[in-house]
Amino acid sequence: MILQRNAMNIITGTDPLAEKVTAEMDGVVFEAEVADGSFSLEIPAHRADMGVTIKISGSEQIVLEDICFGDVFMLSGQSNMELPLSRVKDVSAEEIDEAFFPYIRQYRLTASYIFDEDIEVALPSAPWTKAVRGEIEEMSAAGFFFAKSIYEKYKVPIGLILNAQGGSSVEAWMPMGVLDRFGDYHDRIEPFLEDGALDEFLKNREKRIGEWYETIRAEDSLRFSKEMPEYVEPILLPALFPVSADDRFSGSVWFYRDFILEKDPSGPGFLYLGELIDSDETYINGVWVGQTEYRYPPRKYSFDASVLKKGRNRLAVRLVIQYGRGGFIPEHPYFLETSDEHVELSGRWAFAVEKIAQRDAVEGFLAQKLPSGLFRAAILPLRGLSMKGVLWYQGESNSGEPERYDEKFDSMMTAWRTALEQELPVICVELADYIDPINGTEPGWAEIQRMQRHAPQRTERCAVVSAKDLGAPFELHPQRKRELGQRLAEKAMEMIFDR
Repeated sequence: MILQRNAMNIITGTDPLAEKVTAEMDGVVFEAEVADGSFSLEIPAHRADMGVTIKISGSEQIVLEDICFGDVFMLSGQSNMELPLSRVKDVSAEEIDEAFFPYIRQYRLTASYIFDEDIEVALPSAPWTKAVRGEIEEMSAAGFFFAKSIYEKYKVPIGLILNAQGGSSVEAWMPMGVLDRFGDYHDRIEPFLEDGALDEFLKNREKRIGEWYETIRAEDSLRFSKEMPEYVEPILLPALFPVSADDRFSGSVWFYRDFILEKDPSGPGFLYLGELIDSDETYINGVWVGQTEYRYPPRKYSFDASVLKKGRNRLAVRLVIQYGRGGFIPEHPYFLETSDEHVELSGRWAFAVEKIAQRDAVEGFLAQKLPSGLFRAAILPLRGLSMKGVLWYQGESNSGEPERYDEKFDSMMTAWRTALEQELPVICVELADYIDPINGTEPGWAEIQRMQRHAPQRTERCAVVSAKDLGAPFELHPQRKRELGQRLAEKAMEMIFDR
């Protein structure tokens, strides 16, 4: 655990069997009354420190060890803030593998969605991940590189509270009373106000998706992983499928690529299939080597080289396309490697349709876009924890409806500062440039970027750094998070630390 230095922090808990609870830190004892089974212990301001122990005593004793006091930052927004270090090893592997920063730690607040204003949510219990081997790869990539730069300059512990939620809209982070200024959002959450309604809806949706997947699998589907059907047609990849933008296809299709190895393969094999739309199962010589169940993660599959052989080999990819168009996204690497050989996979392939769906998959639905759900679940539980500032990387999910995004962001930050009772500085990330491989450039994307660049003119204690140049055209999740983290750190030094 890392608590904010030089500021009061509140530790909350429950103890229905005690009348009061005490805490001992550095030989000093603090106490709090227990009311209705709950207590709030005020931990007074403490200088930067490491290895502190706090003993909490009530009906039982709890010992909190290895606590640090340093600087704590909230990492909020959507998937580009959430993106873990394991996803950026193509460009930062050495720095990640050699990292040993036990005083950089991350708390992951995995939120549900709460719309009932009468529900009070406590901060969930979860471990603090340290930036050391065996733990570091699941830390926020942008957050780690930010913290590393700050730690190396100031030598104080850095705590990261990661509550970012992939796919979330700015409206999800705002209280309903504030959203009322921008229109009527109540109808969007009305079906989910009853306890358990959202969980039941999501459960039924998953069932319908599973049923849809079954309709597009042939009874002898796995035969196609070994045997290329007679009715295959040629295709140049990477490319979208169907090739014509006027055509639609939803269902399952096999893609085949034969390749030659000059030597008997040895050691591990590695297959990189760029990014695919939507889900895939991948085989080499009829042997399964990997699969991914949705469109965004890069396909990186490691396998034992024994599945390969000298001479002709066959790569088979079963691709499921859900919404009318899919395929192999251009501008990404496609290759296979052994310890001795490198095989480029772009070029001539063959394809064969396995099964055509009678309809598209169940329409997309993101609970993380529902208005106000994350404000109650991921912001209010942080009350009582002092922080140094906020890093915000969001806007992708609002590019389809960019209207008044700047006003909403400003209102959101005002609501956060009020709820948390802290005038937190915020550093906003301007989105990286991006072209959707299916729909092309969205005008709303550039509009969001423009409003983000001008956010400091509207929002107090706000600065912005740009990720505009850090991505490739079809790369929704740019890997260059080291550069982004450094830019965030430089802005924080200027705005917060060195004032």
